[in-house]
This record gives sequence, C-alpha cells and structure tokens, in this order.
Amino acid sequence: MLDTRHYLKDMPVCQPFHLDLNFFNKENRVLHYPVRAFYVDGLNLMAYSLCSGVDNTYKKLYTSIPGNVEYHPKHIVYSKKQHLFLVVYEFSGSTNEVVLYWENTDSQQANSKGSTIKGRDAAFIGPNDNQFAILDEDKTGLSLYILPGGATNEAGEKNLLVEENHFAETNTGSLQGPLQFMFESEVDRIFSTPLAAESTLMFASDGKQISLAKLIQGYRLSTSDGHYISTKAEGRKSIKLKMNEIVLQVHWQETLRGYVAGILTTKRVLMVSADLDILTKIDKGLPSLRSLLWVGPALLFSTATSVRMLAWDGVVRTILSILMQVLSFIW
Repeated sequence: MLDTRHYLKDMPVCQPFHLDLNFFNKENRVLHYPVRAFYVDGLNLMAYSLCSGVDNTYKKLYTSIPGNVEYHPKHIVYSKKQHLFLVVYEFSGSTNEVVLYWENTDSQQANSKGSTIKGRDAAFIGPNDNQFAILDEDKTGLSLYILPGGATNEAGEKNLLVEENHFAETNTGSLQGPLQFMFESEVDRIFSTPLAAESTLMFASDGKQISLAKLIQGYRLSTSDGHYISTKAEGRKSIKLKMNEIVLQVHWQETLRGYVAGILTTKRVLMVSADLDILTKIDKGLPSLRSLLWVGPALLFSTATSVRMLAWDGVVRTILSILMQVLSFIW
C-alpha cells in the first residue's frame, strides 16, 4: 500500500551520480566514473563496486536499535567535495534523525568520524557544499552548520553567518553550529542548493509551493536567538504546487548560463532556472514518477514502466519501456 507520508518508501535509498554537462568533452576524452555506488540497506551504508559488481558494508551507521523500534531510511545526501554523507532515518513514533558520516580519506586513520543530529531532512548549501542545514522535527525550525574551511566567502560579499558570536564548536571536529532559523509556516522538505549567493536553500511545502530562502537576509527574532524565514509567496519568486502535489527529488546541473534544476514531484517533472523560472515541464504523473537523473544535458526520469528523457524543447522521448517489451511478445 502507498505510504502517503513517504511516496518513495519502497524504493531503494541510493545516491545517484550525475554526469556534468560536458562529460563527453573532458581532458584526454576520458570519463572517470566513481569507483562505487552507495545505497542504504537497513542500518548499513552499502557500497556497490562498479568494477567487480560486489556489494559490501561500507559503514554500519548504528551499532544497535532496540527490537521494538521500527525504522527505515528516507533520504541520503552525499558531498564528494566534503566526503560527507547525510542519511535521514525515520523511527516509530514519527521521530527522525540525521546520521553524519565522514569518509575515511586518510589511509593512516583507523576510524572515520560519525555523529547524529535530530531532524527530518538535510541538505548541503553552496557550490562547495561547505554548509549544511537540518530541518527540525516541527517542520519550522532550521539549523545551519558550517564545515571546516567554509568560513571563507567566495563571492567576496560579507557573510553574516560566519561571525564568531553566531557559532560554537560542535563535538565533531571543527564543525561550527548550529545557527538557528525559523520558517514562517511548516516546510516539508529542504534540498541541496549549489547557488553561491547568500547561502541560498531550496524548500518545499506539500501542495503549496517550491521556493528559495536566502538565509543571511533573515533578521534576528526579538523573542529568541534565531533568524526568521518568510514563506509567503508574495514578493518572491516561487513555483506553485498543485493540490496534494509533493516534491520528491531535486537535482542540479551547471550549464554555460548558470545552474538549472530538475524537479520531480508526484505529478510533474520540471526543469527550472536558478530563479525558479520554468524552462520546460511534463504534467503527467501517471504511471507514477520514481526518480530523476542528469546525464550531461539530458534530464532522465523513471516511472513504474519506463525510463524517459525530458528534452529542453519540452519533448518527452522514451528511452526504455516495459510496455514495449510486452507488446513485442504479443505481436
């Protein structure tokens, strides 16, 4: 049966690897695929070797969970620039937790670092993923953390987030945070956003809107130590969602004209600019939409029966279809 709180509950929780726009034009014309693909199986972060086809346990994210507690992984976000995984788990009782796991990139080290933070969603911020945000359980609170080396402002603008009095050192290395923000109304998802300007974060409210929050423009609340994020559509660029429409995945691609985002919802596939202008879209949510992937300039999406491509001219082309195979047997 479909879980309306988590449409992709029965889908594998895996980390896709997208190909850059000009992946076919790399130096020496050699394309370097990642060594392994990551996915979550129960309490384990698994690694699938693309060379040997062998699966192995890359990291046990929890040492133990009480037998009477139900759990399932919801999302995984990985930064190859920071070598950091953010894995979101949901436990019985509607509690959620984010596991932070740093890859061991130093062969001299025996153990890799890891920790957990309470929260229902997680996302990286900035072109170098040097910040990440955690959406609180109440859907209105947002905690911002800065990773080591993330205090430099690449755009040359003053970044209010890195003033020393805003942050404290956490237990995990030199990770700084959290800096607390508060949304005006409930937010259901946050998504990694590579835009350089003003610590921009994409968020979505089910059945209402997709929008961008510029975190350093928030003002300090008079009643608490935090920053306020408006969710009103008036006066800001946003994408209005249809009734009961839920955003499932967002993946970005860098082009010569800036970043564009592929957005997968329960009813649509959208290709939008960094300013949330809709470049092209497909409004057919049946068969049910499952996943999204950038392969250079091509935005691929899968349904229950096919893999298709949404072209920049708005034309949808079928790459692979189960129905085609069935029809061939009938004929």
